[in-house]
Order: sequence, then C-alpha cells, then structure tokens
Amino acid sequence: MHLYLLVKGIKDHQDRWVNDLLAKHLPYKNKNLPQVSGGYLCQLAVRPVMLYEIGFPEDQLDEVLKTVRPSGYKNTFMEKAIHMIGKLLGLKPIPKFTADDGVFRVRNEAVGVIGVGLKKDRFVDGVEQL
Repeated sequence: MHLYLLVKGIKDHQDRWVNDLLAKHLPYKNKNLPQVSGGYLCQLAVRPVMLYEIGFPEDQLDEVLKTVRPSGYKNTFMEKAIHMIGKLLGLKPIPKFTADDGVFRVRNEAVGVIGVGLKKDRFVDGVEQL
C-alpha cells in the first residue's frame, strides 16, 4: 500500500518528521520468508517526491542533461500525470541527449530522476535572467 501526501513546513521540521517516520517499524507477513519467532518487521519506506527547478545558462543545456540524466517513466498513468504537470507549468519537452561518461555525473544511487520539461529564460537588455 502506498500513501501519497503533500507536506508543507519548515525544512528542519520536515526532516525531523521524516526521521520520526523512519523510526516506525510494522509487522510484515511474507510467505516466501522462513517463519521466525516474533515475525518480521518492515520499516516505513518514506520516499519524497519533489519537483526541482534547476536554473542554468541556456547554452549549457546539454552539459546539464548529461550531468543530471533525466529519464522518462515507464508507467502509463505516471507518464500522463508528469506530462500534465509539465503542461500546467508551461514547460516544453526535454530534448534527447547522449549520456557522456566524460561529463561529471552527480551520484544518484536509489534516486529516480524523471524529466518533466524545460522553460526558457527571459532576456533583459541581452542578459539571460536565470
């Protein structure tokens, strides 16, 4: 079972709230595991779903895509939801890019980075407004 919540609050308080949730363990039944006295416990799996906006100079798009390496989503419902979020935010599709091992890549073990879209910057007096 999965519960989705919108959480609002001071970051420090949110972090404590998440840490308290992570301390919670619940009884877990799994017929594929050997029976043990006292049974098994399962830690709450708290997985933040966040929307990030990353600002950068437009001519560095390819470098940023190779660094962040956003992917799509292979679930039809989620694909539609992500597309709708992009439309609501007025975003354009993310262009295809080629992963390049020569580009610094941020560590992303156990982190799903799903591309939502791009928005171009405004220019004021010829200066890009990041």
